[in-house]
Amino acid sequence: METQQRYIPVKDDRGKLMPYFIGISNNPYGDKRIIRKGYEKVLRARLEDAEFYYEQDTKRPLESYVELLKGMVFYPKLGSLYDKTERIATIASFLADTMKMDERTRGVMLKAARLCKADLATRLVSEFPELQGLIGHHYILLKDPSDKTTALVVAEQYSQPVTIPGAMVYIADKIDSLVGFFSIGEVPTGTQDPYGLRRAAIGILNILLSTMSGPQIRIELSIKALIDFGIAQYKHINNKEELKSSLLHFFYTRLEGILAERYANIKKFIDAVLATEPENIYEVGQRTDALKDIVFKPDFEPVFLAFKRVINISKKHIAGEIKPDLLVEPSEKSLYDKYLNIESEIKTVLAKRDYIGYIKSLEKIVPEINTFFDKVLVMSDDEGIRTNRLNLLAKVKNLVMQVLDITKLI
Repeated sequence: METQQRYIPVKDDRGKLMPYFIGISNNPYGDKRIIRKGYEKVLRARLEDAEFYYEQDTKRPLESYVELLKGMVFYPKLGSLYDKTERIATIASFLADTMKMDERTRGVMLKAARLCKADLATRLVSEFPELQGLIGHHYILLKDPSDKTTALVVAEQYSQPVTIPGAMVYIADKIDSLVGFFSIGEVPTGTQDPYGLRRAAIGILNILLSTMSGPQIRIELSIKALIDFGIAQYKHINNKEELKSSLLHFFYTRLEGILAERYANIKKFIDAVLATEPENIYEVGQRTDALKDIVFKPDFEPVFLAFKRVINISKKHIAGEIKPDLLVEPSEKSLYDKYLNIESEIKTVLAKRDYIGYIKSLEKIVPEINTFFDKVLVMSDDEGIRTNRLNLLAKVKNLVMQVLDITKLI
C-alpha cells in the first residue's frame, strides 16, 4: 500500500490498522467518486494477490523453502543463497563458541541462522521484497506461536538486534557479505556503495560497541579473528592477508567516524586509541570513555612529556632482551627495576579494564624516566650498552603504546 501504490494507511489511536486509506490525486477536476473507486480497485487487486501468495506459501513450513535457495544466486562468484545461509550458520556457530553460549540459546540461534534467508524463496517476498525478514518472522510463528525468539532473530537481521542470538546472526550475515564482496573487488567507492557495505560494517561496530537502543548487548570478540574466520569460508580467496588488511582498514575507518561523532573535537585522542589497532571493539569503547577526559588534563602532562621522550628516541627500535649486567649507571638500574614492577602492575589493571589505575601506574615511573635522561647518555660508544639501553627504553615505551599511541596527541 505504501511503497508500491503510495497510499497512506489509516490507524486508530492504538496504532491498529483500520479498513481505510488515503490516496492523493493531482487531478482537481476529475470525478472524486470515480477516482476513489479506481484507487480501491487497484488496491483490492494487490491485496488479493498478496492473499493468494500467502495462502500458497503457508501450505508448507518455512523450513521447506531452504532447499529452494540452492537455485537462487546470492551474487556471481559468491554462490547461491543456500551457500550464504550455510556460511552464516558456520560463522554464527564460531561466534557462539567465542561467547561460550549456552546450548539452548545456541540451538535457537543456529535454527534462526538456517532459516534467515528462507522467506526469499516464498511467493509473497518474491512479489513484495520489502517484506523479507518480516514474512519469515510471521511464518515461523504461524507454525509454532511459542517459537518467538527464533522468529525475532529472523526479523532482526534487517535491523538493529536486541537479542544476543539476533546479534550473532546479524554479525555473521554482514561479515560474510563484507568478505565476499571485497574478495571479488566489489569495494565501496567515494560515491558508490550499492551493496550497503559501509552500513554493514557500521552495524557490526555498533553492536560490538553496545551503542544500539534497547537492552545492552555485550559481545567481546576480536575483529581480526572475525575477519579471518569469514575469509576461511570462501575457497576462492588466495590473497588472504591483503584482503584482511583491506577489511581492517575499512572497519577502523568506520570506527573512527563513529567515535568522532560520539566524542566531538578530540580527533587526536581517537587517532591515539586506534593507532594501537585494537582487536576488541567493545574494549575500545570502554577505553575511550575512561581516558577521554584524563589525557587532556594538566595532571597527565608529566606522563605525556616523559613518555614522549622515551618514544622519540626508541620509536624505530624493536624491544629486545634486557641484560641486567650491562646496566652500569644507577639511574638505568632504577628505571629497569621500576619497569619490572610497573609491567606486572599494568598487566593486572588492564586485565580489570581499570584505565584510571593504568594512568596511575604510568605516573609511578615518570621520575625514573626523567632521572634516566638527566644522568644517562643513551647513545653510548659501547654498542652492547647502547643496544641494552635502547631495549630498556623500547620496553618502557610499550607500557603506554599498548593502550594509547601518545605520539598522536602531539
